[in-house]
Amino acid sequence: MYTDAEGQLAVRMARATVDAYTRGESAPTIEVPASFHRENGVFVTINTYPAEELRGCIGYPSPIFPLAKAILKASEGACEDPRFPRLAAEELDAVVLELLPHDPVAPAAPALQADLVALAADVEDESLLAGSPGEDDDPGRVVDPDVEDHGGSALLKHAFA
Repeated sequence: MYTDAEGQLAVRMARATVDAYTRGESAPTIEVPASFHRENGVFVTINTYPAEELRGCIGYPSPIFPLAKAILKASEGACEDPRFPRLAAEELDAVVLELLPHDPVAPAAPALQADLVALAADVEDESLLAGSPGEDDDPGRVVDPDVEDHGGSALLKHAFA
């Protein structure tokens, strides 16, 4: 779990990295709390603003890097998402960032796994199992706090609380 301040710092780190990377500069050195040194997965999404169309999204679902390094690498990667042309410095004023942290999850105990399998067998409508949560249900969504229209601080609290 992360605090609101840590969530805001994570988004600012990602934004500073994207800005520097698109300008061909080195990412700035930012002092981070101890929690950013723990291995943690993260996804960085770049959306156009105000259209909110996907412009790039790269991440690490598994905790293979410390959070600070994962943010840096995912931010740079999102600028070069192979589905889109490389993000240009001229686009920076028209994009916003979202971060989705992926906390390490402990595997379920065998008894719990058996209960989940039994529960799944009882569900008649399999689409309930395959569905994805709605935007309001996403517990890890973090939006660029500098864009007021997105309710940045509320989403940061939702994501990192």
